[in-house]
Amino acid sequence: QAQREWGAAEGYYRQALALKVEFNDRYSQASTLHQLGRVAQAQREWGAAEGYYRQALAIYVEFNDRYEQAGTLHQLGLLAEVQGTIPAATDYLLQALAIFRDFQDEHSLAITLGNLARIWRAANDPTLPGRAAAVLGLTADEVVSLFSQAA
Repeated sequence: QAQREWGAAEGYYRQALALKVEFNDRYSQASTLHQLGRVAQAQREWGAAEGYYRQALAIYVEFNDRYEQAGTLHQLGLLAEVQGTIPAATDYLLQALAIFRDFQDEHSLAITLGNLARIWRAANDPTLPGRAAAVLGLTADEVVSLFSQAA
């Protein structure tokens, strides 16, 4: 995958998924589905990517793994953004932001804020700082300042 050999990456992930299914390791299937989503997204196969991410998310919800849910929600947000579905992108990213906040994951918070800032600038959505502020327990002006600082 890092070498951008998408066909090989997809093949290996499919083999891994088949083994996890065979051995009934449902939880581990989620990470492989997530990775299949990333491979599909890199190849601009939007429908396949969304399907893999949704399957992964359902498993993470089933196992109540909120932290892993955040990563998949984040990817769904990025996927929605590249497809031009800005309201969905914003919703997914705000959900991820709330979970990263709960887990005090400053690194992932910063990345998610940067993505929300990019959407805010591109979409010129005046409601987005207030919505992010509600998640973070800040004022809208404080979020605008954070968005302005985001790369």
